[in-house]
Amino acid sequence: MFRSKTVKNLMVAAILGSFLLVSSGCSWKPSDEEKQALEDAKSAAQAAEQKRDEMAQQVRNLENQLNQKNQMTQNCEDEKAATAARVANWQE
Repeated sequence: MFRSKTVKNLMVAAILGSFLLVSSGCSWKPSDEEKQALEDAKSAAQAAEQKRDEMAQQVRNLENQLNQKNQMTQNCEDEKAATAARVANWQE
């Protein structure tokens, strides 16, 4: 089956690997740089959300302006048609 030398080498490698993992300094607390990076990311996300909200408000405002202009155009076209009808009736 397995050679004892291979099993012994695998066991030694596993023990050394686990020792390195334990002693490598893995901590459960984030470092100051990680905390700062997280705060920077949060600030950037908040700024992006605020910008998105501002842009959405600007889109709504522009859509309202467009609707008002379209309504004014329709009113002018209606008035033009009514004036043309009055002129046609006046000339008869």
